[in-house]
Amino acid sequence: MAEPEVDRRLWIKLSVDYFDNPKIDNLTDSAQLLHIGLIMRSFKQKKSGTVTARACKIRGDGPFRELVAEGLLIKVDSGTYRVHDYEKHQSSPDVIAKRKTAGARGGHTTNHVNRLIYDESCAYCQDDAVGNLDWIKDPNVVEKGV
Repeated sequence: MAEPEVDRRLWIKLSVDYFDNPKIDNLTDSAQLLHIGLIMRSFKQKKSGTVTARACKIRGDGPFRELVAEGLLIKVDSGTYRVHDYEKHQSSPDVIAKRKTAGARGGHTTNHVNRLIYDESCAYCQDDAVGNLDWIKDPNVVEKGV
């Protein structure tokens, strides 16, 4: 049976009780959607919670003013706002990059080192070959695609 394909889309963390928060509950639907949209935009752009004033007003002045009044958007300067408590709930770009690197190294170990398959297109295999690691010297190592 084939392994399921890994979903590589970006995603944000949103608690199932998001709408139960009094600050969120007081907002109109449009302001709630704007809030979630700004969190998503900041995450996608790797901005750690900051968004442009223009992006904040994409749904009009009303929803934007609601978010500011509830303390969910904090003015940084004339062109930038910060989503309240963003860092508390979302992973920073640095943490994501570290996880990605760790995952790639783990994939290399699982798919190449443990199976004794050398893949010329894999940077980790190339590094292991330069370092003359023990697994590379094993006589049972095969080159991928050969």
